[in-house]
Amino acid sequence: MEAFIFYGPPGSGKDTQSRLLEKRKGFKVFVMGDVLRASKDPAVLDVLRRGELIAPEVIYDVAFKHLKDSFKNGSLKPSDKVVFNGILRSRKQMELIEKLFKELGIKIKKVVIFNLDDNLIVDRLKSRYMCPKCGRIYNIKTKPPKRGLVCDADGTKLIQRDDDINPKAIQKRIKLYHKNQKDITEHFKDQNKVVFVDASGGVEDVYKNLINALGV
Repeated sequence: MEAFIFYGPPGSGKDTQSRLLEKRKGFKVFVMGDVLRASKDPAVLDVLRRGELIAPEVIYDVAFKHLKDSFKNGSLKPSDKVVFNGILRSRKQMELIEKLFKELGIKIKKVVIFNLDDNLIVDRLKSRYMCPKCGRIYNIKTKPPKRGLVCDADGTKLIQRDDDINPKAIQKRIKLYHKNQKDITEHFKDQNKVVFVDASGGVEDVYKNLINALGV
């Protein structure tokens, strides 16, 4: 299996681009946030609501179980190309994820760094809504739902995350992103696996940048 790891600030469109690769290129998509929410662990959900980072060891355990089960039930196959979204957040987590991939025979093909100006991050987060049922992300400016503020997939009323509209939470997330980006970028750049994508444009412009960067 080939892994394409997406890393970028909140609001940079990682989820949107993941789904486009899934729809247009046949990639599978692993979204760490969705997997964590599906665990229904109250402590994990509380940390997610506050916009803080889950302990790397918890990420490892939850991701390992999910991936192992996916191989076992056939939803993931060795020949798949998989986008991993939200799985890298810190140096420690990076080390554990590499260990996990090695144990499961997953090869890291590319690490995609989405670049976005801090002011644009704030603007996009304030316009972002999510479906509390399926986790699908919308932006009323760049990727609005088709019918009012309800999910296109299941009709659930959309909500805004507390850490998307709380100024202190937003700045905390941006600070955390910058704190960890340097270590992650340098680590994988040494392995010649890092590609950079300008995430400041519209959805299709970013998709074109992404496809060119990945060569797919």
